[in-house]
Amino acid sequence: MTQKNQDSIKGNNSYTNDIAALAYEFESFIFELMRTNSNFRNVQTDVKVGKSNRYRADIIADVLEDGKWETALFEIRFTRSLTTDRIEKLILMFSELRNNSIHKKAVLIFSGILNDSAADRLNKEHIDTWDINRLSTMFSNEIKLIEHPVFNLSFFEKDMKMSVTKEDTLIDRLRKCEPGIASWRDYQKLVGEILEHLFCPPLNTSISELADAAGVNRRDFIFPNYSESGFWSFVRDRYDADYIVVDAKNYKKSITKKEVLQIANYLKKHGTGLFGIIVTRCAIGQSASFTLREVWMTEKKLITVVKDNDLEQMLSDKKQKSNPENYLRQLIEDFRLSL
Repeated sequence: MTQKNQDSIKGNNSYTNDIAALAYEFESFIFELMRTNSNFRNVQTDVKVGKSNRYRADIIADVLEDGKWETALFEIRFTRSLTTDRIEKLILMFSELRNNSIHKKAVLIFSGILNDSAADRLNKEHIDTWDINRLSTMFSNEIKLIEHPVFNLSFFEKDMKMSVTKEDTLIDRLRKCEPGIASWRDYQKLVGEILEHLFCPPLNTSISELADAAGVNRRDFIFPNYSESGFWSFVRDRYDADYIVVDAKNYKKSITKKEVLQIANYLKKHGTGLFGIIVTRCAIGQSASFTLREVWMTEKKLITVVKDNDLEQMLSDKKQKSNPENYLRQLIEDFRLSL
């Protein structure tokens, strides 16, 4: 293993340890906020739910809403964003907690701001979401009183005072862009703008619609990757991603095996590298899902699928001054851990 790879691994381990420590601190901070707020009582942390030790809630507390007390199960996540897979796992976890508890009110406390589709998905399962803005309002007095070196007043206020930004404009344009052949060029151009806004720098500005030497394979965008540190440096070292290859598919239906193979055929170890991104409007089909796994396991070509709601979440993260690469890292982790 090279020294550079060793340094990358050490850096990732350090990052993981820092996040774990901050997650514990955030949970403790939320506990203190609840304990000092008169709308909460009987606040307990790390509570066993049911007869076994298998199910535990981060916090259980009585909450006063509309003049009535109700006991709620709280799960706390210290992260700016959550992928669709992680949302679904949270829903499953809350279902298990509810099935093993007499308490049915479920609340996700979240240190970021979820995109609309994620919030709607949780709402359909009757899971309340208390994001950073709601926490700022709900605990405005307590945040001022409780001194904390990380989660001080500025941590909460910076998300409350944002006017319309470029990220908001891009999200609005994305929602208004119609799927289908008639708008494929508009969607392609918009995807390029969004990715450049999210990732350039550290990536270089994209090269558009470049074909390979045979002239057979043509991709929408190629982003040169000369990053010396951080996420993109790790991706280059681990997945031979000297260039980030991107295809935008403005389809009304799910992508299939064909679309995966199109980008896979362009990825070459001694050419662009072995990392690609498909941006699409819909969830992927079963044949595409199988092919993504096959080209990774047999050819070491990693292709990540990014949907509209993923783009929205990364734009929201960017607006919050958080690294959108962290969300892309989650997508890769979700794929790798599903194998």
